[in-house]
Amino acid sequence: VTSQPEVVLPTADQITGMMRTQPSLFWSQLAHTALLDDVIDLVQQEVDVMRATAKHASPPGKAADSLCRVALQLQLGEQIAARIRTRHFQQNALQHEMDRKRRMETPYPTTL
Repeated sequence: VTSQPEVVLPTADQITGMMRTQPSLFWSQLAHTALLDDVIDLVQQEVDVMRATAKHASPPGKAADSLCRVALQLQLGEQIAARIRTRHFQQNALQHEMDRKRRMETPYPTTL
């Protein structure tokens, strides 16, 4: 009877170390072992948890810190700033339109 060679599986520390020092190799090995989609789904699930926590926690604390680190790592600063500016202009335009309609509906005084 021949025995199977012992398979040595990586520890969490080894995985973390590889992610830090050899990210390309890490992701290519995940793709090779058909785990790429599973790991990306895991990352996405954790981001969804952070989103829910940030929305409902007061203050959002750790979720806010984690989301900021993710956004910074993905270099989303310019895109976030653009969305903030767009939202500001949309809200101002809406307020301006509401004010204009209110002025049109207000009867003018007949005497001075």
